[in-house]
Order: sequence, then C-alpha cells, then structure tokens
Amino acid sequence: MAIWLVSPAAPAGAQGWSSLLTGPREAHRLGSQDVATRLRAAHRLGTHGDAGTAIRALTEALRTERDAGVQRQIVESLTRRGDPSAVPALVAALISGSAVDRAGLTRALASFESDAAIAALVEALARDDVRAAAIEGLVRMGPAAVPHLVRAARHMASPVAALGALGAIGDMRATAVLVAYLGHEREEVRAAAADALGELRDAAAANPLATLLDDPSPAVVRAALVALGYCGQPAHARLLTPFIADGTPVQRRAALRSLAQIDPAAAVPIMEHAVSAGDPVLAHASVEQALVTTHPGVMALLFGLVEEGTRAREAASALAELEGGAGLDVLERVAIAGGPHAADAALALALGVREWGDHVDDARLRRVWRLLTGPAPGGDTHRRLLLRAIARDPWVETWLVRALGSPSPARRAIAAMGIEMLGHLEDSAPLLRTVEGETDPEAFRRAASAARVLRVEVALATLWGRMEDPETAPEAMALAATVSASAPARDRRRLGVLLRRGLRAADPRVRAGSAGALALADDRDAWRALAAAVEDPVPEVRRSAARALSVLGVPAAGPALAARSRMEADPVVTDALRDAIDAPDSRPRDPLAPEGESVLRVRIVAAGEEGQAGVPVDVLLPDGRWERMRTLATGELFVVSLPAGTADVRVRISP
Repeated sequence: MAIWLVSPAAPAGAQGWSSLLTGPREAHRLGSQDVATRLRAAHRLGTHGDAGTAIRALTEALRTERDAGVQRQIVESLTRRGDPSAVPALVAALISGSAVDRAGLTRALASFESDAAIAALVEALARDDVRAAAIEGLVRMGPAAVPHLVRAARHMASPVAALGALGAIGDMRATAVLVAYLGHEREEVRAAAADALGELRDAAAANPLATLLDDPSPAVVRAALVALGYCGQPAHARLLTPFIADGTPVQRRAALRSLAQIDPAAAVPIMEHAVSAGDPVLAHASVEQALVTTHPGVMALLFGLVEEGTRAREAASALAELEGGAGLDVLERVAIAGGPHAADAALALALGVREWGDHVDDARLRRVWRLLTGPAPGGDTHRRLLLRAIARDPWVETWLVRALGSPSPARRAIAAMGIEMLGHLEDSAPLLRTVEGETDPEAFRRAASAARVLRVEVALATLWGRMEDPETAPEAMALAATVSASAPARDRRRLGVLLRRGLRAADPRVRAGSAGALALADDRDAWRALAAAVEDPVPEVRRSAARALSVLGVPAAGPALAARSRMEADPVVTDALRDAIDAPDSRPRDPLAPEGESVLRVRIVAAGEEGQAGVPVDVLLPDGRWERMRTLATGELFVVSLPAGTADVRVRISP
C-alpha cells in the first residue's frame, strides 16, 4: 500500500516549509562553538526564515558575540532585514564599548531612519570613542537628522560635534541655527559654527561670518576667513585684504585663498607679488591657488611656473583650463620654443583646444594642428598621434587608419584609441576589419571600444569567442550589446544568456562588464540577475549592477536595491544604489555613452623608469565602466569624453 504525504498549499507570499524551518535551525547554530558555523548562520538569517525568529536570534547573539567577523555579519543581517525592532540591540552594541565595527553599526542605525536610531546617534556624539562613527551615521541619515541635532545642540555641554554634523549634512535649514552659535561664549563652538557654515556654502551666512573677523580668538578668525571663501561675495574682498598683509601666518594664507575664490582679479596681483618676492608665508599658497584658479588673470603666474620648471606639468594643465581658452597663447609659445617643457605644453594645448574649440578661431586651430603634426618631443610618434586626435585634427584620420594595419600590436592599439578620441571616421570598414581579425587582446579592447563609440555595425557572430575570453570579454560584451538591436532574435537570446552567465564569472571585471552590457542591450528581463549582482563582494561590480538597474528602470528591483543600500559601505556604490531607487525612469538609456568633454590624464611609471611596453592599468569610472588599458612608453594615459560631472575616477595597476 502506498502512502502519500501531501503538504497543504502554501498561502500567497509564504516562504515554504524549508525556509520557515531555517529560522529555528540557524538560530540554534548561532550558539555553536565553531566560528565558521556561527558566521554561516548569521548570514542565512539575513535572508531566510521567519523575520521575527531571525531578528530575535540575531539581536540576542549580538549581545554576546565577540568574534569580529561574526559580529559584522550579524549587524549586516539585521540591517538587511530592515525591522526597527533591531534598533535597541544595535544601539546597545554601539555604546557598550565591545563593538569591533562601530562604523558598520552606525551605517546600520542610519539605514532605519527612525527617531530612535537618530536619537541614539546624537547621544553617541558625547562619547569620544564613538563620536566619529556617530557623525558618519548622522550624515548618512541626511536631512531627517537635522531637527534632532538642532534640539540636542541646545543641551550639550559642547555642541561642536553636532554643529559639525549639521554642516556635513548640507541642509540649508541649519544656516540660521549655526549663525546663532557664532556668538557663543566658547571659542571652539564659534569656530565649529563657522566651519559648518563654510561647508553649507550659503551666501546668507556671509555677513554674520564677517562679524567674526574682529573675534579675539585667532582660531575663530581663521575659521571665519576660510568660510568666507565659500559663502562670500566680491563685496567682502575688502575685509580679507588686511589679514593678508597683517594677520598671523595661518590667517594670511586663509585670507589669500578666500580672496582668490570670491574675487580672483583682486587676488592675482597679491599672488604675483608674493611669488616674485619669495614671501615665505604666501608664496606656496599663491602657487597652489594659481593651479586651481580658472580666472585668466593667473596666466602670467602660470607661465612663470612653466618657464622656471616649478610644477611645470601642473601649470601647463592649469593654463589649458583658463576660461575661454585664455591660456592657449602661452601654451602655443612654449610648445613652439621647444625646451624641457615643450611636451607638457603640447599636451595641454591639445586638451585646451578640445575643451575650448568653440572659442578658438579657424586660424588658431590650423596652427595648433600643424604644431602637433611636427616632430614629436622625444621622438614619441604614438603620443603625437594621440595628441592630434585629442585636438580633433581631421588630418590625423588618414594616419590612424593606416596605423590600424601596422604589424605592431601596440601601434594598432594606439591607432584605435586615437580613432575613439577623434570621434569619427569617413569609412568605418578598416576599424570593422580590425575588430573582426585582431589577435592581440589590448589592440582588440581599444578597437572594440572605438567601434562601440562610433556605432560600427559588427556582426555578433564575430564576438562570441571574444566574450568567452576574460581578457576581452567586457569590451566585446559592450560592443555586442550596442549593436544587438539589429541582430536576429536568436542571436539576441544567445547574447542574453552569455551576459547573464558573465555576471557569475570568476573575473570581477567580466562581471562588471556584463552588468553594463545588459543595460546597453536594454534587457529588462535580466533585472533579477542584476539585483543579485548588487550583492557582489567587489564594490565595482555592485556599482555597475546598480547603474544598470537605474538605466533599465525596473521598479520591481527596488526592494533588493533598498536592502543593499542599507548596508553598503562604499559611498560611490551607495550613490549608485540611491540613484537606481529614486528615479529609475529618468536615467540615460546608454550607461556607457560618452557625455562630456573632459579628459583624464595620468602618468604611471613602473619601477621609477619609463619603458617601451608601458604599464597595464585599470580605469574605473563612476558610470560603471571598468577599462583595462596600457599607458604609453612615457607612462602617460589619456581617457577622453568622461561622463559629464565625473568627479571620481579610480586608476590602479592591473593585476
């Protein structure tokens, strides 16, 4: 006789018997003597089993757990659960003194955004051992913490930490509160209020800050001088000049920097005099400020730095950034004259022409192109080709196309890079042939990247093998995704399978590339695989996955993104996750498309020497791109058309 055991149908939304039993089983294992067992149990309880059972077990274990790894996993699992009932246990761990990862605890508390969590972090500001972590948590909470900090500051013996947190949060509602503390009886409080107002950069604080310039405390005066550089207007310049002449050394430097920020025309003569006279206090500050000022008035000072060889490379780059292309005359003169800094000037000139092309007349463009066409400093023809491409010299196209057929893989890679920098080709057939037949990994990467940017129609059939090779997979995937819309349905399905498989590859660069390619292919059905990828142990992969989800705009991914954002430690990844959660429908449709005119230039030299082979590096961009490139023999590397507003680019030696 056969006996059948029939389980009742699980109600809608139920997790099933297996997962319901997970809670008690893993809760029991949290008491194991084996660290690895406790670690696995803590991890499982973050996603499996009944929420109530899991939270009770985790909070109880947090009180007694002393292993750092297990403790961190418990905190992460509680954070992932997102249940406010965990807040008291997290608070107790933070203030107990036994916490091994206070930053993780504050991130966890910040993720709940509850009054209880905020109150706990505000209270922790009074403790030296957890103050820094508490400020980090409050800043992560953002504007929600402002009212709590304002109320708490009134009752604190020293509200310095609370004022600092208000400034770091950046909510303008705090301006009036901080201004009130400018009159506090304690000098450290007045200085902290001034510092916080400087962080807010609210012009409404300028006049109140100016009243502190008569403060008896030198530290308070310095804080006010610095803050005026961020809040002040040209009308406040007259208040700064007396301190440049007669203040303490610290005050003189602060006043000069602030004057250069709010009225650069007034600061330039002072900076020039300080440098020429060798003023021991202001000379260095003047040079530093000149290198970050875009006002044309600093042109003579920057030219002097180039001529003297004092930070010549930086000064040449600064000349290229001067408003309206004002520094191009000087750069052209230095490049023509030759000498030890001609190569730096030529590079800066190419960058300046690219950035200020709309302000440059045709005669100058032709002069610059002819100059860059001449003999390359040091005989580096590769560098010369790239500079001409950066300057968008249309006559370089013929040379670049010819170089694609060179027997040298390095020259083919340089040619493809130059074509991408140039941004156009009259005939894309040579680039297409290079993509299809290239055998060198570096040359293929550069050719595939150029083909993607120029939207060259490459047959998917020629890319399957490239996508299986970790050395070339990310670039091949991106190119394949770009052209997939016109491919047969069968090939699109195969591409989707390959890209999903790539999310599980051993190489994190392949995983990141797969995420970006899924977005390029507009594969919304891949959102579950991408949501899993935001849990990847490598932050760059998490960033790419989050960016891809924001581009695809799939609301169903919200819970997974929210769970990850609650525990994410990397600030760049956190921003990408919030971007994906907050406004997925307004994201650009091409996450890897060049959006700006900025050019990244770095110099990396292996073992302190230049070498013919260059140095392999990874370039990680905030839009999720993970480019593997090789520097020139000079150690230089150029990445053009960075995404608009790029502020965080990471460059590191390739493994």
